[in-house]
Amino acid sequence: MIAQVDELLRLIVKLQADIRDTVVAACEQSAIEDLSGVAEDEQAGDTIYTVDRVSEAVLVAFFREHVAPRWPLCARCRGRPRWHAGFCPNAAA
Repeated sequence: MIAQVDELLRLIVKLQADIRDTVVAACEQSAIEDLSGVAEDEQAGDTIYTVDRVSEAVLVAFFREHVAPRWPLCARCRGRPRWHAGFCPNAAA
C-alpha cells in the first residue's frame, strides 16, 4: 500500500501540468523543426526527438525533488541508463 496516495496523485497531476507548460513554452520559443529533430537514434528501436529531451528533463528533476525523497522508487527507462542513478540508492552513476 502506498502511504499518502492522495498526495502522490496530486504530485502526478502537477507533473503533467509542469511537463505541458514546459513543452508549450519550448514550442513557443523554438522552431518546430528544431524540436521535431532527432536527438538520438542509437538505441535499438527507440528514436529520441529533441522535444523528448525537454520533457525528460522536467520528469527527472520532478521525481528527484518531489517523489523519490518520500516514496522510494527506481526508475529504469529503456535508452536512459543514467536515469536510475538519481533514484536508486545503490545504483552506479
